[in-house]
Amino acid sequence: MGGKYNADPLKADSAMMCYSIIAARNKPQASVKEKELVVRALNEMGVLNTIHFNNHTSAYQNLQMAYDLCHEIKYFKMEPYILLNMGNLYNLYEFLFPPEDKKTKAGEYYRKSFDAACQMQEWNMAISSYINFVMLNMPYGVGDEEVHQEMKHWIDDSIPKNITDWRLARHFLDGNLAVKHEDYNQARECYLMMSDDIKGEGTHDIAREEYMVLMCMTTTYFQEKRYDMAIDCANRILNLKSHQDMTDINVETFRLLSEYYSAMGDDAKASKYHVDYLENKEKLMKNIVGLVPSQLSHSLEEMNIEIDKMNEQKRLQSLYLAVAGIIIVLAVLFSFFIIRKNKVLNEKNTALYHRMKDIIRLDEERKNEKDVKYKDSGLKESQKMELFDKIKEAMDNTGEICKPTFTMGRLAEMIGTNTSYLSQTINEHYGMTFTNLLNLYRIKEACRRMEDSENYGNLTLDAISESVGFKARVTFTKAFKQHVGMLPSEYLKAVNTHQNKIQQTATEDINTDQHPD
Repeated sequence: MGGKYNADPLKADSAMMCYSIIAARNKPQASVKEKELVVRALNEMGVLNTIHFNNHTSAYQNLQMAYDLCHEIKYFKMEPYILLNMGNLYNLYEFLFPPEDKKTKAGEYYRKSFDAACQMQEWNMAISSYINFVMLNMPYGVGDEEVHQEMKHWIDDSIPKNITDWRLARHFLDGNLAVKHEDYNQARECYLMMSDDIKGEGTHDIAREEYMVLMCMTTTYFQEKRYDMAIDCANRILNLKSHQDMTDINVETFRLLSEYYSAMGDDAKASKYHVDYLENKEKLMKNIVGLVPSQLSHSLEEMNIEIDKMNEQKRLQSLYLAVAGIIIVLAVLFSFFIIRKNKVLNEKNTALYHRMKDIIRLDEERKNEKDVKYKDSGLKESQKMELFDKIKEAMDNTGEICKPTFTMGRLAEMIGTNTSYLSQTINEHYGMTFTNLLNLYRIKEACRRMEDSENYGNLTLDAISESVGFKARVTFTKAFKQHVGMLPSEYLKAVNTHQNKIQQTATEDINTDQHPD
């Protein structure tokens, strides 16, 4: 019954109810057959919570319980299905919160699912796991040679040709092998044949398979640095019929478009799509319920501890009320001093804000003027001064320095020197390290974006922090405080106050002109 409802996205609630009833049968006295049904139900509940309800906490709990019970009753036929769905859950999480290293939990689960499916001869699941594993690397590559050779072995010798996705898998594999050998024309021929393998239309799965074909094509163009064609494929992805049901693909496509335009040197469009990526990523994150997978736990003991804490809080409630009365009296007494302190702090923040505006203004003027300080100096042609000028020019390229991957090595590459000379020049002329210099330029760009309400007014401080290259909000806040003298939230408040005053003054001037004395 649950499967009937599960096939219809509009009846996801009914499907969840059916599966929940089955999962409740997981009792110690239940038979093995009943527990097998429970494993299937828990697995399907994990899928529903991931795709339809965006409840990652419950999805993780469902899948973990299914996996544990699967091993308890030795129902290994379901193992590859559960592992694949766990990989899908981690894939979405790691898409929103990219890991530091290239090795991902999603990749580990997809690979385990592939191995388990091949061992159990669950061939459709083996194909799905292989495809998902490879897609994790696109458009930057197609993964390790080892997994392709394993798939080739299975598809040549073991996987029956009459199963649903055999032709799709064959063409996908041949295209991947062609990419590994840098035969991109052959790869595109194989990938295009996948379109003929996709049957039916109008369903969520079909739309994702169409996305898969376009992503494969994008990969070949990206590897060849044919960014115009990669952009064309990305735009076709955005126009998929069921695109509104695939927000994660929407977000990733905006990110790739920003990267492609940046590679082509079109910083304006790169910036536009980067803002689109950040805005849509935030919307996606707001729709997700639950903690990150590494923090999940379905331990009953932890729940009981939490209940005990709540009871303790109730016991102390009467004491809190008494103390609250005293606090209110003290608050009234100190309110006068707090108001005065806030007034002084606001004046200080306003001064710091105007100081930063002057720094930004002078910085803009410096970009348009040629530095003539050493015009008559003997150091004019020295290597240090030449490097210094190149460093200033390179650091003004916000499209580069605001990339999270920007490093001293990249800067050295841009100006044609080595990191030792670069570090020495920065230390001598700026009196700081490369990291501090990079943070300074990124903070100045963040201030510019806070001022630019037309283009960046919809972004939160977290999004602005990410847009200028900071990977962590705490690092951004610390650097901002160091270079500006106030917190980012305080600076943004000062910006809004200043702009409101300008707008109010302009409105008053208009009213005066329209109604003169």
